[in-house]
Amino acid sequence: MKTNSLSTLATIAWRNIKRNVRRTSLCIVAIGIAVFFTIVMQSMTTGMMAGMETVVQVFDTGHISIVSADFEAEKEYYPVQYPLADGGSAAELAAAIKALPGVRAVFPRITSYATLQDSTKKHALLWGLDIAGETAANFR
Repeated sequence: MKTNSLSTLATIAWRNIKRNVRRTSLCIVAIGIAVFFTIVMQSMTTGMMAGMETVVQVFDTGHISIVSADFEAEKEYYPVQYPLADGGSAAELAAAIKALPGVRAVFPRITSYATLQDSTKKHALLWGLDIAGETAANFR
């Protein structure tokens, strides 16, 4: 008789499981709880990452960002003095982009820094948004 065959090991394992039912039950419950919480935490992480991506796309970067070359060179300072396209207004550029096929909505935005007084947080990032238009376009 071979002592290290797979069927012998399976027989020994099955007898060990049946001998101590309490230990077997506790191990099964512990593994089940661990798997449950692992799935819950992975789901929460995936949901938070998707939520952050959506918030950044909707409120910060958008899907496309159009700026002038001068703005791009100094974008960390958020300069607002540079014209968009050939000196045209933001409304004219938005209307031209919205006329393109496949464009669902266009929302000009402005971003700026702020310093807060009498607050535990001293700096903030401000967004100039068309809240009504963006809400209508993004949350139908």
